[in-house]
Amino acid sequence: MARRLLYLSVQHRSISIDHVATPLPSSRPSGDRVVVVDDLADAANSLAAALELEGFNVRTANDTASALVVVADHDPICVLTDINMPGPSGVELARRLRATYGCSIVLMAVTGSVDDVDPAGAKFADFDYCLRKPVDLARLRRILLPN
Repeated sequence: MARRLLYLSVQHRSISIDHVATPLPSSRPSGDRVVVVDDLADAANSLAAALELEGFNVRTANDTASALVVVADHDPICVLTDINMPGPSGVELARRLRATYGCSIVLMAVTGSVDDVDPAGAKFADFDYCLRKPVDLARLRRILLPN
């Protein structure tokens, strides 16, 4: 097989910038607060890290009791919680958060269980969204940053 080489001549030119464009307003959040709750610390921390890269100010909790404290201290716009946790579940956490904060916080169920097949069912009544694990970050971004 014959080999051919192609040489390209490149010329460098300097350009002058007469006008500096004003940057477009960012669609990224400016520190919007989010709480991620998962009994598996690695899962909570991974999702938190992804949200921090998007510009969110994120706190994590690993159970319902600590999540209630973090939410009270952090005043988030959104709480993402695992459903199946030891002790009070994510469903119970959502029930308590709705009773305390009403609809002022977006609640997202995050589940990896195949048993949670009906996100429209009564189990998810207090949630605004139900996401499957692993969380589709593009979908989460569309929900949290609708513009």
